[in-house]
Formats: sequence, structure tokens, C-alpha cells
Amino acid sequence: MAGWIEVVAVAAGLQLLALPGEKGQFVVAGLATRYDPWRVVAGASLAFGCWTVVEILVADALRGAFPEAAVSATMGLLFLAVGAWYLLPAVSLPTADREETLLSRIEGVSPPGYEGFAAAFGLFAVGEIGDKTQLITIALAVRYGADPAVWVGVMAAFVPVTAVTAFASARLSDRIRPALVRRVAGAVFVAFGVDALAGALFGRSLLPL
Repeated sequence: MAGWIEVVAVAAGLQLLALPGEKGQFVVAGLATRYDPWRVVAGASLAFGCWTVVEILVADALRGAFPEAAVSATMGLLFLAVGAWYLLPAVSLPTADREETLLSRIEGVSPPGYEGFAAAFGLFAVGEIGDKTQLITIALAVRYGADPAVWVGVMAAFVPVTAVTAFASARLSDRIRPALVRRVAGAVFVAFGVDALAGALFGRSLLPL
């Protein structure tokens, strides 16, 4: 059984690969120019944290309902899907008009002073559905179960990355090469996918994790 620190490190590392250039981070950067960045980070983190709990519990329930080989194969396919998502050109992204419409509705019902928190929470609650970060969390929970370390690792990556995005996205954007980040992340997820499939088919892991 994997140790707590190992699970945290793996979860944080995989999410760190997925977060740069992620749609949600662009949402945070945009909201931080309109609202208090701290409240934007808080709203986004709360929504992301809640989704993470749901993903872990659902994946753990599925994990107990199927044979171990099937679970490993499913995890491998999820990682391969994320890897392909990064390595292949994006097919479609939500339009700015749709997000702006949702943002206007959220602002209309938010308490005064909390528009930034509510906007970030609402956009992340809706925008995270089916996102790469969800697939990663599900795959981690399939492998490690409903271990709190999965949640800690995921959030340990998400909160600081989101804070950096909110406070310094403009300055950092010129120093980051999104294409290179996507290629490296895609290769890592493909490697994890192949490793999980090897475990399902041959009963042994290729990676020391």
C-alpha cells in the first residue's frame, strides 16, 4: 500500500502538470482583473475542492465494485485519455459569451462585496464538469481509493497555482511556453496510462509508484 506522503506527492505532481494553461486558470486570470484576487482564489478553490471530494468518492465506489485488473485498466485508459487530450489539438472550448452570460447571472444574485467569490465558485462549479483535472483525480482515486492524501495532494497543487495565476498571470505568461508544457504533461500521462495497463494485463508495474 502506498504511503501517505507518496500519494500526496503523486497527486500534487500530476495536477501541477495539468493546471498550467488549463481553462480554469484563464478564468481565474480574467476574474482577478475585475474582482478582489483573494476572493476569486477562495471561490475557485472551494468549488474545486468540493468537486474533488465527489470525484474521489465516486471513483472509490466504482473501485470496490470491479476486479482489480478492471480497475487498473480503467485508470490506464483515463490517463491515456488525458495524455491524448494534451498531445492532440483541442477540439472545442466554451465560448467567452457563454461564460460572460453565466457571470452576469451570478453577479445579479451575489451579496454585495462577494461577487468575485461567487463568480469564481459558479464558473468553476460548472466549468470543471468533464475537465482534465477531474479525469486525473478520478484515476488517482481508482488507484489509491478514498484516501484523504489524494484530496490533500490535489489541493496542494491547485491552491498555489491558482493564487499565482490570480496575482501574477500577466507577468508569468511571457515566460511560459504552453506548447512545451502540454507536450511534457501529455507524455507523462501517457506513461502513467501504459504503466496502469501493464499492471492490469501482466500483473506488474513498470514505474516505481
